[in-house]
Amino acid sequence: MGQSLATLAKSGPATEGAAAIHPDAKGNLYIDPKVFPSAVAADLPPKIAESLANHQLPLNHTAFEAPVDTAAWRDKPTFYVISTKDKVIAPEAQKFFATEMKAQTTEVAGSHASLVVHAKEVAAVIEKATLVN
Repeated sequence: MGQSLATLAKSGPATEGAAAIHPDAKGNLYIDPKVFPSAVAADLPPKIAESLANHQLPLNHTAFEAPVDTAAWRDKPTFYVISTKDKVIAPEAQKFFATEMKAQTTEVAGSHASLVVHAKEVAAVIEKATLVN
């Protein structure tokens, strides 16, 4: 309880993608567009990865720093798709998250963009989750 994503992310090794997250003048976070393709979307075609890098939306720093006091996983069944080639959130950290949540896990050999690259596997996990009461 009371943990932030920034705190939890330290449960795995430092990553290329996390090191490339920087604030702009307003404090919003971006991943360095030069690092984005290899760190976030290494398994997407280069032109798509570059387009995503150049069109990424900002993320407010509080999304990483704000502690969470209520977590649905404490009361509900959980599922987690671990991206084993993720260079933003280390797979070791993802496994830690999943273990803490007592989640049913599925591993895909994908980057941080695995939700797109492995859409069928991710959709199957979502469908499975909808069947749990």
